[in-house]
Amino acid sequence: MNRLIFILFFCIYSSLSLGQMVDTFPFHDETTRQRAQELAKVLRCPQCQNQNLLESNADVAAKLRHDVFVMVNNGATDQEVIVQMQQRFGDFVLYDPPFTARTWWLWGLPLAMVVFLLGYGWFYHRAKPHNFSPAPTTYNLSLNKRLPAYWLWAVIFACILLASSLYFMSPRFQKATIGQAQTQAKKNEIARNSATQNQQKYIELLQDELRQNRNDAAKWIALGQAYMAADAFDNALTAYSYAERLTGSTPTLLGLAATASYYLHHEQNNPQTDKLLQAALAKDPNEINSLSLLAHIAFTQKDYTHAIHLWQKILDTDNEIIDRRQVINRIKVAQFLMGKHKS
Repeated sequence: MNRLIFILFFCIYSSLSLGQMVDTFPFHDETTRQRAQELAKVLRCPQCQNQNLLESNADVAAKLRHDVFVMVNNGATDQEVIVQMQQRFGDFVLYDPPFTARTWWLWGLPLAMVVFLLGYGWFYHRAKPHNFSPAPTTYNLSLNKRLPAYWLWAVIFACILLASSLYFMSPRFQKATIGQAQTQAKKNEIARNSATQNQQKYIELLQDELRQNRNDAAKWIALGQAYMAADAFDNALTAYSYAERLTGSTPTLLGLAATASYYLHHEQNNPQTDKLLQAALAKDPNEINSLSLLAHIAFTQKDYTHAIHLWQKILDTDNEIIDRRQVINRIKVAQFLMGKHKS
């Protein structure tokens, strides 16, 4: 019983610690960003025990968080996003599920536990004989010592459970949660600004080096990738075009340019991206950037089988630049969502 109470307190206090993860996403404006992040806070990660989409570091949470951001950025209302998530994962995805025939136990279980424990104590007290006292034995003495202790622990446990439930539903807990979330958001904002500044310094360094030697194709490619990380996709395309003048239309450059074009068009299929992909794969059917982009497109279109096939093809190339662990994790997420979709 002592161990059970310790686990209960551990769960209560660990649930108060929030850690938010803010993705780099090209929102139309700051209001849209805030609305998308607030919406992600009320949606539960289907893979985690008790984390929302903004807190969780799981790959499936990152995918769903991205889907929420895209829908909000495209003008979807909060209710439309929630309904779509409910259709995919059921009421479990909501932190505050509706009271229905399927979710009544979520609301009634804490109260039922308290009623059960109190009822058990009441029936035990009534069933206990008061007039007849058998001759005390060693067994009866040990039993009389143990039963009151168990009843006392049961009452303590019920009181803790009831107090915890009331606290979690109280405005004070909501204010504390909001305060911690705001503090963490400020920390994330500082960290994001610091990362942005470092990225900008790196871009400026590459620009200075290219001013001294404009014929360094590797530096142009590095500059394009730095622009990609900073979501400056049009500048990335320009950098890749300068590299292409020096090295020609290599499969790698075509794949990188196709990726930049895809994100420049807000992750929508477009003729420029299709043309670049076809040119890259015609020269090298195993070009990593092109395969990665096609796998991402298949994944966003919920064609998980094709996405897994493309990621497996990337692993089979044995290219040293591949982050194999990341690719394997993406395959696992696709397999998880594919099984969820079938069920």
